[in-house]
Amino acid sequence: MTLNMDLHWRAWRAEQNRPTLTGEGGAGLLVVLTGHGKGKSTAAFGMAWRAITRQIKVGVVQFMGGAHPSIEVQTLGRQPLCEFKVFGVGGHQQHPTRAADKAQALAAWLEVQRMLADPAIGMVICDDIHPLIHDQLLDLDTVLAELKRRRRD
Repeated sequence: MTLNMDLHWRAWRAEQNRPTLTGEGGAGLLVVLTGHGKGKSTAAFGMAWRAITRQIKVGVVQFMGGAHPSIEVQTLGRQPLCEFKVFGVGGHQQHPTRAADKAQALAAWLEVQRMLADPAIGMVICDDIHPLIHDQLLDLDTVLAELKRRRRD
């Protein structure tokens, strides 16, 4: 009886450790973290660490990154299984005009689209995208359409 339980447990554990980020219906899993205050980015980066430890490549686009490298860039961004791109959009005075912010937001969004299309990347994090949508630097319908078209693997 003990041997049978051990084999069952090992099979279950192997299935749990199988690297996958597939959601219902075969589409890539989409997780949206919202709410007031702190914790959303921390939760996303925690999921990124978990994916990396399971040998899943992660792409991160930090829309509102500052001039100085954050702790996330210094740690997560140095991992071989992580592409970390920082764009300084809005609020940090890197781009004094709305047109410059919009151009930078568009450049960041193009990077997200590239990562979503890359079959080698299993997880994409759009850190601080919501203020850009709120400020109409990115079009909500465009973002939603692209997320609906995400890969099925």
